[in-house]
Amino acid sequence: MSATAAWIGRADVRAALHLKDASGSRFSYKTSGPASITLWPFLARHIRVLIYNGDASIWGMELEGQYLLTENWIAGGALSYTKGEWDDGAQAPCNEREPGEILGSCDIGGDSLGGEPELTVSLNSEFFVSFSSTEWYIRGLYKYTDERENTTASAGIGNTRATFEDTQVINVYTGLRSSDFTWDISLWAKNLLDSDEVNFEQGPDSYDIEASGGSYTQTNIQAARTIGVTARYNF
Repeated sequence: MSATAAWIGRADVRAALHLKDASGSRFSYKTSGPASITLWPFLARHIRVLIYNGDASIWGMELEGQYLLTENWIAGGALSYTKGEWDDGAQAPCNEREPGEILGSCDIGGDSLGGEPELTVSLNSEFFVSFSSTEWYIRGLYKYTDERENTTASAGIGNTRATFEDTQVINVYTGLRSSDFTWDISLWAKNLLDSDEVNFEQGPDSYDIEASGGSYTQTNIQAARTIGVTARYNF
């Protein structure tokens, strides 16, 4: 359940809180989620994945809005914060086994539910100058993504990182368009500052290391800075 409020005028602002119930004092609710594990090779011929359900708590808020700074200048943004954790006492199957156990059980209470960032922020602004039948404009977009967990099976093993750093990306657009938006010609730069943070990484997990010694790491980084021109015409 969520509560939403909006204020509209020169400034347009919208906010939402994720609630357990509208009359309660805790901004949280309960949900169930799966945790899975690939079993050891001698079981893999019969069972590939075991699904385990446990209780978790999630709470968060969202805020978005835009503001008309002047007749020719508008700015806006959005913020989202969501925190999801397994409740105390939640257990999940794992490969940490006591002597004689085929499948172990690990405490996951307090662990994050997944690999999504807790905080994301985006800002945008556009300024334009009007002529008789055309407009020149410049627009900027900024996005911040908080650090997040690596959820691959190899996270934290060997050279594979357990978490990804926070990222910041700026895109800029400038161009000329008709006043009725029939056509638009723009010059743009995406990832203007050429950020190169890692956004995905996986390597050998414990099974790979046991079977082959593990000798690989796959790493994906932020798309490099790109500059281009776009022309658009509406028929």
